[in-house]
Formats: sequence, C-alpha cells, structure tokens
Amino acid sequence: MIFLRLPIELHLMIIGYLGPIDIFHVQLTCTALNGLIEDSSEHVWRHCLRRHIIRNDLFAPSFAHLTTAAELRHAATAPLRFASAYREAVASNSPISKTTKVLNFPANDMKDTKEDIMEMYLIPGGRFLLTFKQTSMSLWDIRSAPNVELSISTEIGAFNSMLPGRRVFHYRFLELRWTAEHTFTVHHLGSLALVHNLEISMQSLQSLSIAGSRIIILLGDTTVVWDYQRNSYTGWRLMGVSSPSELFSNDRYVLYLTNEGIHGVSFLDFNPIAGGYVKMDTLFAHLESPVFSVYFKEGPYDLIGNTLLPNKVWVSDSDIPIDGETDLNIYIRESSFTLKVDRESEALPSQLRPDGRWEQELPGGYDIDHFADDKLYGTLHVHRYTFSYCPSTPATSALTRVSTTKHTMPPMRNSRYYSAECYAVRYFSAPFYQKCDGPENAVTLWSDGGDEVFFGEGAKPVFLSFVDDRAEGSNKQAMIVPFINPRQFVTQSWVVESEVCPASAKGVVMWEDDAHDIPVQDGALGVWLELYEIGRIA
Repeated sequence: MIFLRLPIELHLMIIGYLGPIDIFHVQLTCTALNGLIEDSSEHVWRHCLRRHIIRNDLFAPSFAHLTTAAELRHAATAPLRFASAYREAVASNSPISKTTKVLNFPANDMKDTKEDIMEMYLIPGGRFLLTFKQTSMSLWDIRSAPNVELSISTEIGAFNSMLPGRRVFHYRFLELRWTAEHTFTVHHLGSLALVHNLEISMQSLQSLSIAGSRIIILLGDTTVVWDYQRNSYTGWRLMGVSSPSELFSNDRYVLYLTNEGIHGVSFLDFNPIAGGYVKMDTLFAHLESPVFSVYFKEGPYDLIGNTLLPNKVWVSDSDIPIDGETDLNIYIRESSFTLKVDRESEALPSQLRPDGRWEQELPGGYDIDHFADDKLYGTLHVHRYTFSYCPSTPATSALTRVSTTKHTMPPMRNSRYYSAECYAVRYFSAPFYQKCDGPENAVTLWSDGGDEVFFGEGAKPVFLSFVDDRAEGSNKQAMIVPFINPRQFVTQSWVVESEVCPASAKGVVMWEDDAHDIPVQDGALGVWLELYEIGRIA
C-alpha cells in the first residue's frame, strides 16, 4: 500500500482527522496500522478527544485530569456508548441502560439544613455540576462519584424581594474562570434589579442571550438589555408580530423567534442605571417593530407555551452571538390528532389506519380538551430548521426546514401510565436539547410537565429521543424512550430536575421524597441527586 510508505508523522496526522469508529476500522485493516495506532495510542486518542470537545461545545477542563490512552479513548467514545444504549432501549422497549450512583456531598458543606437545592446544571463534559440555592451557588467536581468535591462556592443574595406596591427581581452576572492551577475562581461582573408595578403581570425569565458585554433578557413580551460593563440599560416591548418564544442576538440586533419566523430589532439608545435598578414601567412605554423578518415558508406555527406544554421550540447555542459563520439549529414540536371512530356509526368520512382501526379528522373549531385521551390518536412531529444569518443584508438570511422526524412512544410493559395512544403527543414538552456527536444530532429530554393525572402533583418524569440527521431518507422516525424507569415513581417521590450530557454519556437527576427517611444530602432532608453513567462501561 502506498499509504504505508508515507512517514509515520503523516500517518498520525491523517488518523488525527478520523472519528472513533473510523479509527477502529483502520486498526482492523492490517497489522501495521493496528500497531501504529497502538504504539501512538495516547497521541491518537488525545487528538480525537480534542476534536470531540470542539465538535460538541464541551467544557475542555472537564477532561484535564485524563492522562492514559484508555481514559482518553473512553471519553472520546462516549457518544458511541450513548447511541448504542439508546438503540438497545428502542429494540427492547425498556428504559435506557445506565449505572446509578447517589452523590455523597461533604458533611461540612451542610450550612443550612432548611435550604434546599433549587436548581442544578451539568456543565457539558460531565465532570462539573452547578447547584443553586436561594442565596448561594456551588460548583462540584463529580469525577470521583459517588463522592463529590466542592470546587468553589459563593453567595449570590436573594433572587427577589418586595417593596411597598412593587416587586423586585434581582439578577447577578457571575463568571467562573478555570486557572492554570486547575482551580476555579468566581468573578462578580455585575448585578441588576428590575422593579415592577404589582398591577403589571410579570413573567419569569423566558430566554436569555449574551452578546459581548450585553445581556439580553426576555420577560414575556418585554426585552431588557443590560450592559454590565457600562452599567447601562435599554429595552422595549415587541409589537407587530406574535409573542416571541426565544431570542438570540449579535452586536447589531436582537433576534426573536415567533410563530411567523425570525425578526430583528435594532438596539435602542442606552441609559445609565441609577441606583442599581431599572423600573420596568419605563420599558413598557417603548414599542418596537422589527426592522427585518425572515419567515417560515411552511408556517406559521404555534410556538407559544402553555401550562401542559411550556416548551414547544428549542434552539441550539442560543446564548452564542449569531455572526453568520455557523448555522443555528431550531427544533419545533408539532402535534396533530384524529378521532377514534366506529366506521359503521359515523356519518363523517373516515379512513382505515395501518393497524386496522378507523380514524376521523377532528371537527372544525374543536379543541382537543373536549376529548378524553382514549378517544384520540396523536402524531408528534419535530421539524429541524437551520437559520443562516447574512451579516451584510440580514433580510436575505435563510430559514430552511432541513428535516421532519415523527416521534413515537410505545406503551411500556406492565405500566398503566402509557396506555393512552396520544400521551406523548398531548403532554410531552421539550425543555432540553443537547448534541451527542455534532450539530446534526439532537438528543431531547422530554417531560410531561408534572401532569398530576399520571404521576402525581409535582412529578417530572423524563424521557429522551435521539435523532441523527446524517441518516438519509425523508420519512425519519425516532422513538421516545424512558430515561428513568416509570416504576421508580411513587406517590410521594418525584423528579425535581434532570440534566443529560449525551456527549459524555452522563446525566444527573434530582429527586425529592417527603414520605421516606432519606439521608440528608447537602442540607436537604428528602432531596438527593443521582449520577447516571449511560450505556455499558467498557
């Protein structure tokens, strides 16, 4: 082979551009190449891991402790384990395989036994976990799970407060920096207080984007732009289009995603923040219309969330400035329903389904709330769009539908929860999206939003689907499989929050149980966190 006559340095350079599967295939071609890779395995797998980190926007320090070729290979091949576990779950109609470790937090960090963890965030890479309490934030190193190590902790103050006739929402902007000594430091870059008249309905933070020193916050139909370096602000209410569901930005525009498409609004003049707070009343008076719009050709869609479906759209990298170099992936869920009918007793036209049963289109003007679950068939489609931004002429930017995937979910064995054939279509929301192996992949974590009919009040059961848009074909289908076995849920036990990093094959779930004698975990009786390693451990 001419290839084998090349210098070893060129061999390694070429192999360095290969993915894990291709490296394995090269090793199987001949003894010489297998020996070359084995002899240079640390170099090969370190380079492969570096490309994996860049491709999936992972936090590089998550892998700083890895030294051996086996450790590097294990980290670089995590997407293969995740994808394999997902395929096995689909084939066996069972929850995705994983090992579970209950995280043990240090006893000396239980400063306030009455203050529970409110939120958590698994930093992409799977090594570091952020937890938030009412007045503090902690960063944990979970690489030695079940034992965890506190990397850094900081006080952040109260999230909101009350004034006579007004409500105040406080925002802190913190930056975590990874140092050359492999430690973290916390830097408080700024704080902002938004003061609201109680007569005005104030929604919680709906979406957030960062462009340079500007932090853009979407609160209902009101946009707040805070320049933390200059201690100034501006804002407005969006008019002329439907309510936005997401926003992103760059140095020229705030870009809104609505039912009709994407709309750009130019930044208004900034005003100094006096006294450290901004009165929202002043922003309500500013009405701004888009200066350009890019529409869905297939739209409009219904992207406005509600109680059962708070998230109907999810966006990749919405916090990264849109500069025109990288396309933005947008995923939209769309549900449709038909009635289950007896052909002989129905006067309206009906059609035969592939399973031998009959269905009928919903009568015009009817809402699905008028029908019980057992009277409906449902179909759940997820559309993937790419937004290609043109910096020179934004109005010519392209919003293109790349694919449509039909999502289905079979009834679980021995489970009473999933007998309804429209369950996922009617109740599943998508609060979470992550890459697994590149921008063409979409791993979505689904939740039914705590529908008390099925799981009891407060429950947030989680499921996931995996779509690989590199596969050819127009009739794509994806199966929604349980991330957590539904049989784990009891009346007094539920999931508070879930995080998954498919690119590292890890996930963390926060549970709460008021009925059982659960050991104290990080100061909260009845609250505990579990780390999941997804797939078989090689």
